[in-house]
Amino acid sequence: MEIERLSPPYEIELHRDGGKLVQVVIRAVGGDGNLSYEELREATRSILDRVRHEHISAMQRRTTASPPRSVKAMVLEYNDGNHGVTARYLASLSVAYEDLAPQGRAVSTKLAGALGIPVTTLKGHLVRAREDGYLTKAVQGREGGEATEKAHEVLNRG
Repeated sequence: MEIERLSPPYEIELHRDGGKLVQVVIRAVGGDGNLSYEELREATRSILDRVRHEHISAMQRRTTASPPRSVKAMVLEYNDGNHGVTARYLASLSVAYEDLAPQGRAVSTKLAGALGIPVTTLKGHLVRAREDGYLTKAVQGREGGEATEKAHEVLNRG
């Protein structure tokens, strides 16, 4: 069992077993040995902030570790087309882009990394996808856009 201690005016012990939080102890340190309401509230807030940060970090690691199905499909289309810019690749790129866009920053970087190509090359593919009608226009200066009906039709043809 691992014990992590946080400091005065109170001591917080976070007991973990196998990486899982199993017990939390808040203890007064110094002074009269009592915890005021404010100190107890501050201690619980500190615990919640720490656990929230750990939870968010774990969620981000899981998201990064396992790309969405649409990204895997995009990579397959790119490889099946011998790394060429085919209609099916542009359509699958548009769907993958739409799926990753809500996650925020660096969508182009993530997609380029999945394909093993430079970001500038991927951005050229996105321009082509927009020009060919597979991806809607983005707000100027920002990433974004949605896969069009045309993109879905191309992918549904099999």
